Amino acid sequence: MVVASSYDVEPVAVPSLAGQDIVNLEESLRLVLTGIGLNESTPVIASDDADELSQQVAALKPEDAILVFSWGSVTGLTLRNLKLTVADALRAHSIERPLNGLVFHARSSTLSEWEAQQNQFRPGVLACPLELLI
Repeated sequence: MVVASSYDVEPVAVPSLAGQDIVNLEESLRLVLTGIGLNESTPVIASDDADELSQQVAALKPEDAILVFSWGSVTGLTLRNLKLTVADALRAHSIERPLNGLVFHARSSTLSEWEAQQNQFRPGVLACPLELLI
């Protein structure tokens, strides 16, 4: 199961200088997930859909994993809120499970800030294919 903020899975308008098109972020997310080896039918849940999140968490099998996803991170607040939302849903169903995170583009101010974001996911892992320090 993948959990993301609703704004990370909704269609968005492309700026006029780029052609005034619509980009479906969920389709783009599914391409990323397929690229890292996840099944294309993996459920993608918007974190603000509490009922759907609760149902999906309740249906987890012992071998199922949870991935928290964000397209970008600077301070880590979005990732922290996503992780806490999922942790609360797990707790409500008395399920213990490490959470993993994937942020597509991290722009932390310092290496220690990025490491602090990663520490929030232990014993799981927070990974990022594009990691830059600003």
